[in-house]
Amino acid sequence: MRQKILLVVLLLSVATFVRGQENMANQPSMETYNVLRAAYLQTEGAKEYVRNERRDTLPSFTYMNADDSNLLRVRAYFRLDSVAGMGDELSKIKNLLTFVHNTIKHDGERPNPKRMNSIDLAEACKDGSRGLNCRGLAIVLNECYLAMGFKSRVVTCMPKVYINDCHAINVVYSESLRKWIWVDPTHNAWVTDENGTMLNIQEVRERLRTDSPLVLNEEANWNNYIRITKQEYLDQYMAKNLYYLSCILHNEYGQEDRPYNPIKYVALMPIGYTNEMKAGSYIVNDDEWFWQSPT
Repeated sequence: MRQKILLVVLLLSVATFVRGQENMANQPSMETYNVLRAAYLQTEGAKEYVRNERRDTLPSFTYMNADDSNLLRVRAYFRLDSVAGMGDELSKIKNLLTFVHNTIKHDGERPNPKRMNSIDLAEACKDGSRGLNCRGLAIVLNECYLAMGFKSRVVTCMPKVYINDCHAINVVYSESLRKWIWVDPTHNAWVTDENGTMLNIQEVRERLRTDSPLVLNEEANWNNYIRITKQEYLDQYMAKNLYYLSCILHNEYGQEDRPYNPIKYVALMPIGYTNEMKAGSYIVNDDEWFWQSPT
């Protein structure tokens, strides 16, 4: 019975979150949030990662150079030099994130257009009659980062048991912080620690597991219509979507314009866990390899 109640609460909360509707009077209590976090992130059940992969048997992540002709088109089409601005690295990363969030609305109720590259996706949404789901927005942002010389990936964040919802965000590599950092174009969101240092997915996941401090940026919102809170976004929604992660190996323009091929993907899963969704993909338990520096 408890599991059924949790499932109903989760489905209702996800539906509310995706549609951007907010009724604080009907939000679950903090006690329910904590139960959800434990149940869906599996704080005790998700075993530690191990760092003993035979790395010589694994492929390498690659990132398209910014001087590729297609990425030069992306840079010109979106006028990214003006968008990024003249500030430091982190300000450029945030400016590009906010630009994509403000330019194309999120629409989780309909499939993305057939052509899955940033220019065609933006053209399909130019008249404002439609938006993109989280994956479409992450693809646009990913190609904008690559076009500006940043190394970046689209990351699919998955629950332990898939029902009807997961979430796609980006990571972009910060040379100044010497690590990947979390950026979510659906919600114009990034996450910091209590000292204001931007965090990566691994750090956020571990802090959720251990109930350590996390701070969501004040600008985080849904379609510039509803502000989202740390409780809704991290403790509730993302906690259940960080059980395992999946990335494409070759990060480039139009990477999802091609037919799906599982061998081009790699999934980071906790020890002792497997499923059929990633059949044919590389499966690793080595978080250090998965989050290797691109330089």
